[in-house]
Amino acid sequence: MTDLRRLLLLFLHAAATAAAATAAAAIAAAAIAAAAIAAAATAAADTSSSNSSSSNSSNSNSSSSNSSNSNSSSNNSSSSNSSSSNSSSSNSSSNNKQKQQQQQQQQQQQQQQQQQQHLHQHHHQQQHQQQQKQQQQQQQQQQRQQQQQQQHEQQHHPHHPHHHHHQHHHHHQQQQQQQQQHQQQQQQQQQQQQQQQQQQQQQQEQDASAATPQHMYV
Repeated sequence: MTDLRRLLLLFLHAAATAAAATAAAAIAAAAIAAAAIAAAATAAADTSSSNSSSSNSSNSNSSSSNSSNSNSSSNNSSSSNSSSSNSSSSNSSSNNKQKQQQQQQQQQQQQQQQQQQHLHQHHHQQQHQQQQKQQQQQQQQQQRQQQQQQQHEQQHHPHHPHHHHHQHHHHHQQQQQQQQQHQQQQQQQQQQQQQQQQQQQQQQEQDASAATPQHMYV
């Protein structure tokens, strides 16, 4: 009985040992399988992360490139439009300045022509007035000389009965001289009237030229 017990115990011990070994082997296999699964999962996760990073990098680069191209195109278009607009504005401003300068030059030329005409008229008027004054002075001097001659003759021959014919001749000369004086006075009056008329005409012409509006040539 003792031997049977010993054999049974040995068998149980062996069975227990085998079962323990089997369990340990199973546990080890399970651990190995778990480690393999974990390693596979880690490898899969790394691959996914790498693919995601690569994809994100590619997308980021593509987006950055598109954004850069878009910005460059937009900047170029904006710069071109701005340059064209500035050039057009500069040309328009230059044309306006040239037109204004031409208008100012034309106005200055008109003013200079009017001033020259006015000076020419004034100079001509002064010359004409001086000539008329000289003529009047000469006529007045002639009248004075004639009057002085008449007075001198009257004083020199106050009473000479035997010179009656000579006195009659002097009297006839005096009448002629008086008629000449009268004609000269009439001529002076006519000249003065002509001067007044000329002055009035010149004044009217000056008023008309001053009232004429300055035309703007575009």
